[in-house]
Amino acid sequence: METGNLHFLPETLLVQLKDYGSCLTYQDGEVIHARGDNTPGLSVVYRGQVRIGNYGLDGQYCLTRILEQGETFGEFTVFAGLPRTHHAEAYGTTEVIQLTAQQYQKCSTQLPELTSFMLSSLAVRLHTSLEILDDMRRLSLPVRTAKLLLSETEKQQSNIVRIRQSDLADILGVTLLSAHKAVGMQVKSGYITQSYGSLNIINRSEMLEWISSHSNIRPI
Repeated sequence: METGNLHFLPETLLVQLKDYGSCLTYQDGEVIHARGDNTPGLSVVYRGQVRIGNYGLDGQYCLTRILEQGETFGEFTVFAGLPRTHHAEAYGTTEVIQLTAQQYQKCSTQLPELTSFMLSSLAVRLHTSLEILDDMRRLSLPVRTAKLLLSETEKQQSNIVRIRQSDLADILGVTLLSAHKAVGMQVKSGYITQSYGSLNIINRSEMLEWISSHSNIRPI
């Protein structure tokens, strides 16, 4: 299922949001908010990238995902009054539009297309989360890796996926060595090539067929 564009606010709407909130600049590694923060508000990546993850009691960081320009976070704090579940920090120099709950309500009233986007975006993320949970229970690591890379091509709107293998390992919840082996299998099969900081999908259709043949479940 193609869902790439539903992850991102349209550029015109993204620019309009700056008039309703504050656009703040964060330097690489700077904390945007921490797990457990209770202040309700919607955050939107305006420029750059945001790392979403958590630190364990041992201080080890576990990356969940990397947000790109136009992606939002903090919805649960606005819609359900729930605390933030993850630590968010800038990944390189990053600009984030911060909207308080009151600013979001005003904005959504005057820009009804924002509400439509939020509903679609949340539905896509819930769909993706359910797929990931099922994949973790049923699929081998090479298949999960292939699915994640294809998902990233949709999100990034490019066959070149900008991701380090260490970040890929964190997102998959495996060791760097395991992720390296899984990527190596795709390279050996001729589905992808590697370059510094990115992976290039060169045979998307055959990669999809390979995933389908190893998923043991009807595709959707």
